[in-house]
Amino acid sequence: MTDPLGGLIESYGKAYHNHPDATFGNRDDLLDELRRASAIRNVLCHGSWQKPDAEGRSLPLFVNRHREVFCTPVDIEFLRQTQRGAVELVCHVINSITAMGWQFPGMMGPGAVIYQTKTSAQ
Repeated sequence: MTDPLGGLIESYGKAYHNHPDATFGNRDDLLDELRRASAIRNVLCHGSWQKPDAEGRSLPLFVNRHREVFCTPVDIEFLRQTQRGAVELVCHVINSITAMGWQFPGMMGPGAVIYQTKTSAQ
């Protein structure tokens, strides 16, 4: 909950790469997609949103640490597509973790427990 998303993606990639039962074939593609989603997440969460234009698009004012300016107007369809993409990525991450025999944290699914939260330990 407190770690930056970029760091979590890198930790996930390293843990997956080092796991002896890692069988997810397109790990590098998934990591690339997660990084792209993280960049969009930063725009959505940290951009300075302007009033929508007549077509319902808003251009968030956002510059990343590499001084790259976000130049894509965002509308409802962009947000819906981003949401669908995020759900798909989450499913891939959960599947990759459970395929290695681990229980995805916070769920009661199959696999060995990685760690217990206070609510799951009670």
